[in-house]
Amino acid sequence: MLLGGAGRKGISGGEKRRLSIGCVLVTLPSVLVLDEPTSGLDSFTAYHLLGTLSRLAKKGRCVVLSIHQPRSDAYPLFDKITLLSQGSVVYSGLRTDLLPHFSSLGHSPPKRTNPLDWVIDISSVDNRDDEAEIESKERVGKLVMAWREYEARNGQSQIWDREEPSSSTSSTPPLNNEKQDEEKGIQRISSRTSGRMQFEGKDSKRANALQQTLLLTKRNLLNASRNYGQNLGLFLQAVIIGVGIGLCFLNPPETPSGIQSLKTVVYFFAPGFFYLSIVIAVFTLCQELVIFDREQDDNLYGTTPWVIALILGNLPANVIFPTLYAVILYFMAGLWRENLATNILSWIACAILLQQSSWSYALLAASIAPSLKHLYSQTAFRSFSSSLRVT
Repeated sequence: MLLGGAGRKGISGGEKRRLSIGCVLVTLPSVLVLDEPTSGLDSFTAYHLLGTLSRLAKKGRCVVLSIHQPRSDAYPLFDKITLLSQGSVVYSGLRTDLLPHFSSLGHSPPKRTNPLDWVIDISSVDNRDDEAEIESKERVGKLVMAWREYEARNGQSQIWDREEPSSSTSSTPPLNNEKQDEEKGIQRISSRTSGRMQFEGKDSKRANALQQTLLLTKRNLLNASRNYGQNLGLFLQAVIIGVGIGLCFLNPPETPSGIQSLKTVVYFFAPGFFYLSIVIAVFTLCQELVIFDREQDDNLYGTTPWVIALILGNLPANVIFPTLYAVILYFMAGLWRENLATNILSWIACAILLQQSSWSYALLAASIAPSLKHLYSQTAFRSFSSSLRVT
């Protein structure tokens, strides 16, 4: 799945909305609050999303959502409904009591009408003309006052705590049943306490460290392979810097001055390419750490699997491009051609190790000071200026 980004098309808006909900569901929340989750979705997708949330509620989770214009067959999916009009409560209680409540006030829905659309219509103020606005405001005012009287007469707690007539045959467990919650692995915490909820049980079994590493590595490999702009930049970095340094020290003569030039090539082999790698790594890791902190707060995986997956996911790029840079510079600088295989492989291995060290240094710096501007001033540029002073 390609999410897309600036200048590159990925998944649609509806798919992004469903993906954002899925990212929350994997954290196994005990309470899920959604603001218009079906907006921008077609009716078929919206219905199936509501069905998924309904099944989640039947497993003991509390799902609260706001919604506009739901389809008629979605009406049975709701357990309790709160209807608002201009900030005032028109109805708040069981879904099964919604239509009887309005019928007792003299408002009955026509046949073959979506009950949700109908209650929204009679609870809305019509602003098309003055007469309709006055009439609708009067109607809504009566509905609001009727609900206040009903609530004062019966008590809000009694209204909400009542069970539906079919609850005896329903598989929905009561939300205050602590024994069933413990069996499902739901841990109740007080709102006065802070800390991360821990989920245990069969339904909330987490992947072990090996599975976490494999999944994160696969994700990092996909992200790296699809980041065409970064890959192109790394390729140009290897070619341009390798050719540039190679032209400066092109085939030096076998004289004392030529030997001195070869020593300079070996010295500039590291700062010429790998200080820039630190800058790129810092920029990339600052973005990765934002995602890591959010997912770490949700207890999705451990730190060690993430670090291992980060190294493995970036390993192809950290091997291919330093190798290209090393090969270009090796032949243009006229380094030793005897025992070519051994010498060039040692040269390439040195480049790969330097690249890995650059990323490790950038990760350490990013972990200590995650501010991008501060990192730039404290890592790569300071190191590069130091090398220039030494030269």
